[in-house]
This record gives sequence, structure tokens and C-alpha cells, in this order.
Amino acid sequence: MRLPFSDDSFVLVVSSLVLIFVPDGALAAAEIARVAKLGGVVATATRDLRGGVITARMPYDTSVALGAKLWRAAGLRDVREGQITIRMDFANFADYWEPAIQGPLLPGLLHGLSPDWHERVRSSCGESFPGW
Repeated sequence: MRLPFSDDSFVLVVSSLVLIFVPDGALAAAEIARVAKLGGVVATATRDLRGGVITARMPYDTSVALGAKLWRAAGLRDVREGQITIRMDFANFADYWEPAIQGPLLPGLLHGLSPDWHERVRSSCGESFPGW
């Protein structure tokens, strides 16, 4: 929220997978706009977890709508929203499961389950993917 660069320093400013963790989005947007040269490009991205997290759909959609306003308020023009789909391939089930249970979603889901139930969830997920 306080970038160590002079005004108008960059023709391209990129922020990936960071802004959802910043406590003051307006300040972060203003800082990003400040270091971008006039006519430069600002690109930001975050994960879209909506596909499997239905309860998050409204907050995510609302965040996107408010985010566009936030960038305009920071002085950026020609603000456009888009979606990029990235295919994720895994070597095996463990390659998928181990990072997932350390991430932001599964620990909360699995917390409090008995070890037996946790194993049933893991095993059933693994069986759902042929070849794993």
C-alpha cells in the first residue's frame, strides 16, 4: 500500500494473487495508479473460487463490480474486466490433495471432522478421478 517507486515509473504494473489480501483496496489501487505512466497498462488478477464455493458467489461478484469502480476512482481509464481460464494438471492425487489441504478452503471444511470421516472424504475424492 506504499510502493517504493516514483510517480509514473512503469508502463506496465502487474499484481497477481495479492489484492484480495490487502486491507485497504482503495489505497492499493491509488498506489498502483500512481506508479503507472499515463497511457500505461495496469493488470491485476485473483483466483476465482466461485466454481466450487457457491456461498462465495455474491461476495466475489460484488467485489468485481466494486473493484472496477475502485480502479476508476484511482484515476485509471479504460478499465476492463475479463476472465482467464487456467488448466491445472496434477501428477497424481497427492500432488492435488496435499497443497489443497494446506490452502484457504479445505482446512475450514475438514476442521472438526473425525479422522475417519476426513479419510473418507479424501479417499472418495481420490476415487473420483480416474487414473489417480
